[in-house]
Amino acid sequence: MKFSDNLIANIARTLQIAILSGTDIVDHLRTFEVEDEAGLLKLTKDSKERIEKEIESMLGRLQDERSSSCQNDQTHP
Repeated sequence: MKFSDNLIANIARTLQIAILSGTDIVDHLRTFEVEDEAGLLKLTKDSKERIEKEIESMLGRLQDERSSSCQNDQTHP
């Protein structure tokens, strides 16, 4: 059995965002639910939806942190 391209892409994207946001990748990977389709492991529909929400949340926090950091840089010469 092999990973589907979509599963690999979601692992990579989740890892990148976890590194940028300082969150633990292990916790995120534990939420992945996969199913076998013709010898390929792919994310279940529910898992895809949950991962998208988690990624959006991590990106939002990252953008908030960067925005806050930029504001602090402008107020503190």
